[in-house]
Amino acid sequence: MGLREAHEWWLALSAETKSRLMEDPDGPVPGELIAEVTGEGAVVVGAWFPAVQTGPDGFFLPREYRDEVRGAALLRAWTSADEAYESETARYFVVADYPLSEGMREPELTFDDEAAQRLNELREAAVKAQEEYEQFVWSRMR
Repeated sequence: MGLREAHEWWLALSAETKSRLMEDPDGPVPGELIAEVTGEGAVVVGAWFPAVQTGPDGFFLPREYRDEVRGAALLRAWTSADEAYESETARYFVVADYPLSEGMREPELTFDDEAAQRLNELREAAVKAQEEYEQFVWSRMR
């Protein structure tokens, strides 16, 4: 397979490989992932000084591919933070289960000052993650 555009390459990777790459978008590609990463159309690069090193410290993705991985990692962080907020909120408030004929469920927990602080922290984390993702997207559009 020849080289692919970064987005096409990303879509072709397995979920496990995507997850591993998102752990450190700028770091070296783990050795056990190089075959899949290159097999799906990316190139990896490594450099070393032959006089003093026996090989590179690792193989890295080019910037365009790292940016694709970083964007996916930021999006995952945002959605995870938002889901955590939504899930925690549902524990404190009455939520209508649809269809309404099935009735309403009661809240699991009592809403108090500690709960308000917890929900506020979760919401702030979700907003921060969203802002980081949006900033990244805008920076790539320039």
